[in-house]
Amino acid sequence: MGLRSERWLALGTGLWLTLGLADPAMAAPAQTTAEGATSKGAAEPRSAAKVANGANPATSATSLSTATAAKPAVATAAKPAAATAAKPAAATAAKPAAATAAKPATAGKKKPAAGAPAKQAARKLAPAKTPVPAREKPLARLAGSVPGKPDASARQALSGHAREHSSEAVAESPELTEMREVDAMLFPRAAAMPFALELPAPVAAPAVNASGLPSRPTPPAPTPGARAATEAVGTPDRAWLAKLEMPEIPVRFDAGVVRYLEYYRDNPRGRRLVAAWLKKSGRYRGAMVKVLREHKLPEDLVWLALIESGFDPTVHSHAGAAGLWQFMPATGRIYGLTVNQRVDERLDPERSTIAAVTHLKDLYARFGTWELAFAAYNMGYGGLLASIRKYNTNDYWELRRLEAGLPYETALYVPKIVSMAIVARNCAVFGCDGVALDRPEPFGEVAADKVALAPGVTLDELAAAVRVTPEEIAALNPHVIGTRLPPLEQSATARTSWTAFVPEGKGPRAASLPSSGTTQKLRTHRVRWGESIAHIAARYHTSASMLEQLNDLDDDEAPRPGTAVFVPKGAAPASDAAALLLRADRRATDKAIVVVPDRQLEFAGRRRVFYQVVYGDTVEDIARVTEVSASELRRWNHLDARATLQAGMHVQLFVANDAAPADVLWLEESQVVPLTVVSEAFFSHFVGQSGRERVQVLAREGDTWQALAKRHNVTLGSLERINHKSRRSKLAAGDRIIVYAKRPASVRSEPEEPAVVRGVDATRTDEVERPPDAMPADAMPASPAVGGALPSDQATVPDGVGPALVPPAAQPRVR
Repeated sequence: MGLRSERWLALGTGLWLTLGLADPAMAAPAQTTAEGATSKGAAEPRSAAKVANGANPATSATSLSTATAAKPAVATAAKPAAATAAKPAAATAAKPAAATAAKPATAGKKKPAAGAPAKQAARKLAPAKTPVPAREKPLARLAGSVPGKPDASARQALSGHAREHSSEAVAESPELTEMREVDAMLFPRAAAMPFALELPAPVAAPAVNASGLPSRPTPPAPTPGARAATEAVGTPDRAWLAKLEMPEIPVRFDAGVVRYLEYYRDNPRGRRLVAAWLKKSGRYRGAMVKVLREHKLPEDLVWLALIESGFDPTVHSHAGAAGLWQFMPATGRIYGLTVNQRVDERLDPERSTIAAVTHLKDLYARFGTWELAFAAYNMGYGGLLASIRKYNTNDYWELRRLEAGLPYETALYVPKIVSMAIVARNCAVFGCDGVALDRPEPFGEVAADKVALAPGVTLDELAAAVRVTPEEIAALNPHVIGTRLPPLEQSATARTSWTAFVPEGKGPRAASLPSSGTTQKLRTHRVRWGESIAHIAARYHTSASMLEQLNDLDDDEAPRPGTAVFVPKGAAPASDAAALLLRADRRATDKAIVVVPDRQLEFAGRRRVFYQVVYGDTVEDIARVTEVSASELRRWNHLDARATLQAGMHVQLFVANDAAPADVLWLEESQVVPLTVVSEAFFSHFVGQSGRERVQVLAREGDTWQALAKRHNVTLGSLERINHKSRRSKLAAGDRIIVYAKRPASVRSEPEEPAVVRGVDATRTDEVERPPDAMPADAMPASPAVGGALPSDQATVPDGVGPALVPPAAQPRVR
């Protein structure tokens, strides 16, 4: 670009900025780039920590989206002019209406006529392609244009993927939503990052370093130049901070902490918020403090649960975290919580609290300060480690100050916990000393509140025993997903019973229910590879629908191998072979019909078996449990590596002669009738199932597809599909057309077992492919257009006689 062009472009950009029409990002490209790098750099360690370590991301995903969407108008309106000029394009596009209204009066006046030529000139001088600002909110839609809530069971059946667990997500409480809004108002994302707010310092704040743990060795004195342990409180109007009672966790009057405290003390909305949060803390705070004291940890750690869930044990985040302490499934399992399709103990207040306390104890042992332990809890310890090593500092407040040192949510996470701990110790200062706490929820080892129950007991039975409604029991036991307590084998830890909560004083009434073992009507069965619900039902002489009801299974949902399921007690179970050979119409057969590829494979020292695919199986899983390679399995069965296996398919496997794994079900070759794909036996069986037979007809002069369909009582669609030709194509006399014609009633419909001669080359141990015998001279190869072999010699048809019906040629015998 020439010098003159650059000057014109700069002039045009300046005019656009003056008129408020240009993208502000054009005016400060360096700042926009820096902010973008900050955002990206903060997100990458967090994502890596989630994937690598399964660490708890808390509700950061929720807060990320909510904080952006809920930015208050006042925050935008109060920005200085310089900040407005540098605001990124996305923020400009999403500016609320209230913010626009709050501009000075001159902003709304009509521009003088002299401005019109300048605007036109600016438009002419603007670049050809101007970036379009990104939208933060979706376009408004007319009522009725958004689809309703999808059917979860139908989607699961269609997609072929079972949900990891079935607990329904619960929206966060209004108080938790307001917490996100406060974050966005006090610390708007458009504000400069990092958080480098410094306060004047005439009054020193107290240094508090209480941990609740056994005392550590005295740390060395800080080196010259190191940041002070506490920041200054600020100007004299902040002298009240020095008079506050300090919590048991370390306190540093960082600018973020001070801003939260001032908002909670001086803003009516802030005082209302902390009062609501303290009120809800009555549900679990007392029981949580007891657990923390038992583990010799600071009792103020309870406020981490407030920041995570608002003391609501049913909350789920968009990232998959759940419960009071917002555990991710993987992290919950690490700490002994059962998380599966039937039980989600992240929603059990007592068990999740014990797990969270243990997790925090481990994080404190790893990082040495509660600030870093809190940050690791929020962003994942792997991401925090990467940040510490990158910036070569283990000071949380320093990482918070540095560009891209911490994610946005983590930079606010610790100040929120610290400020709420201070508020709880100084209720009178923040106007919440008269708050009546909520009634404590069931928690702990109180016999009247918690009962031990055997697997198989339903929530309805528990409700009837303690004489309350099933809805009350379900509300007290959100960790029980479904209608009954599952087998103990589904627990993550060894135990003799499940626990359930009942209303206070109702516990003794549950003594009539079994507390160990299984109920008298049920037994458990461990699912094996290749075993479906239909197989299990046949084995135990029941129906698949009954098993689905006993195990709270959705339609078409198959429990994975190793899962324990309930089956009814009764007659002795049938053999595996009998279960595997059960047909869809529940009639037992001597042998199963299995379709195999059109080539013969043999291995020395191996035998051929057949595995029926079950819902959720993968090629890699089947290969692993049968001790073959995935590439071999695909080659033996003509499988696409990119595609998924479908339930009901059969795959042929060549396993060692002595292979007999106890946890895998398959059919031996003597138990099947193999049908080579598109062979005579193949068509005889599958076409014959509809009472028809596969024949060839010869078209005569003037024939059309419609005439052939009417003559042989078949549909046009059937002719198109069989012959791979359009109904609009022309037919010539003598064209060979395949028709699935009506079969005489006397013709046998069951396929005969094909004669197969199989031999083994004893001199070779590798794979041997034996091609079919040579075709007769009067036979032609199979045609892809018709799916089978066609005879080359056709019967002659005299003129005036209808088309000849010619039976298909037999496939050559395969040896």
